[in-house]
Amino acid sequence: MPTRVRIIHFDVSQGESSLISLLPAMGDAKHVLIDGGKLSRGRYVRLMLDKLGVTKLDAIVCTHPDGDHHEGLTPVVEELAEVTKLYAPRDVSDFHKYTKLKKACEDAGTTWVDARVNTKLIDSAGCLLKIVHVGRGTVSDDNPASIGCTLKFHDFTYFTAGDLPLEDEEGLGLGHMCAFKCGHHGAETSTSRDFVDAITPTAAFISAGHHNHDHPRQSVLDILCATDSLQRFYTTNCEPNRTGFVNRGTGAQRKGFAASARLQGVMGHLVVYTDDTLAKHHDGAGITFRVAHPQDAGLGGGFQWKWYAHMCLKNDHVPESALPPVNAPLTANELPEFRLEALSTTIQTQQLTTPTYSFADLLAASQVDTFKRPSSPIREYMGDPDNFLKDSSAKKRKGSGASSGSQPKKKARVYVHQDDVQRMSRCVWCGDDSMGSKAPYLSKCECNLDWYVCRDCKHERKETVDCDLLSVAV
Repeated sequence: MPTRVRIIHFDVSQGESSLISLLPAMGDAKHVLIDGGKLSRGRYVRLMLDKLGVTKLDAIVCTHPDGDHHEGLTPVVEELAEVTKLYAPRDVSDFHKYTKLKKACEDAGTTWVDARVNTKLIDSAGCLLKIVHVGRGTVSDDNPASIGCTLKFHDFTYFTAGDLPLEDEEGLGLGHMCAFKCGHHGAETSTSRDFVDAITPTAAFISAGHHNHDHPRQSVLDILCATDSLQRFYTTNCEPNRTGFVNRGTGAQRKGFAASARLQGVMGHLVVYTDDTLAKHHDGAGITFRVAHPQDAGLGGGFQWKWYAHMCLKNDHVPESALPPVNAPLTANELPEFRLEALSTTIQTQQLTTPTYSFADLLAASQVDTFKRPSSPIREYMGDPDNFLKDSSAKKRKGSGASSGSQPKKKARVYVHQDDVQRMSRCVWCGDDSMGSKAPYLSKCECNLDWYVCRDCKHERKETVDCDLLSVAV
């Protein structure tokens, strides 16, 4: 059995969470978790760690305080058997967002560490994972504080850096990276053409989901498609209508794969694999690493992992696909679950009691009141797209939330947000309406809307506004 390196980009909808593992031929495995997605997705990441047999994390990296990166780390720290250290940037403007996470670390005996450049997270068996960037946040933006990490395993190299802006990416002077995760979910604020040209990657990964910002941006996908060295790019999800994907539209520069298949109930996890033999094939003569994502095996055949080969420094030939060798590089229990049914007792019950079960049936059943509770398994472990339990139409957000047609009204809790004037005129926590002449303190809800917070409530260090707090009875 060779010494292996595995990188899993978990599908956490809009957010990021990645598990980097060194799986040595002899000795203990090393695991580092980078970010955890939103709070509900963190519970799902915790479940995946359990299914993967990961009971100890040698380190957690919290890249920066954005909710879709740090919130999900709290249930991981609270419930996992052992988390040695948690690294986070010190100089951020929204440090109060860390309150719950710091409390979880104190209770669990996890050491909170102010991240520093050149800190080694894994240094064993020829594998070096280290921090290469820790920045400073600004009054309005903590993305520049994002922790950046590089992984080197023999000749295989990889880069990831949260929501780090393109100016900081370009300033790192990284040199060649075999693979990298695009910053900021594929937003145009990261992954510039100059940066991609400088690192000459053969694979890129984007973690994104349903969100008002419509990640990834087409301009970023155009850059990836036009990069000669890049053989494939992979997204955990891609809701917007974007070009450049192999199964969408036409064109000579189609290199993208959107891994998730929501209506079929498939999570879009992305897995990178290499070992101490493959990682030395850096001259274009052989496969350097492989990438796996869920793939439809055909009508009635269910879903399976589809593997693609990547070879560095050889741009004139890309194999369409590469199945795992006879001795699979990763066994079934070393790959994350990608069927949604396996993640929720609610879905399992639905499957057992409905002979003609389909995911469409589940979506129809989501109108039942029990699915609207924040603690419902479908919301905590699946919950995708991000707001499918909420009405995203402008009409219902501003109206009464009543359903169309002649159906009688039901007594149910639905998500109805106030209009802009109401949101910015009264404190969301205490109702105070004496805003005054100074700029208000703002808090965001799960739908990324700004809410006015008075000076008194500001000092209570509230987290992001829970949309359930804003729901009303109709």
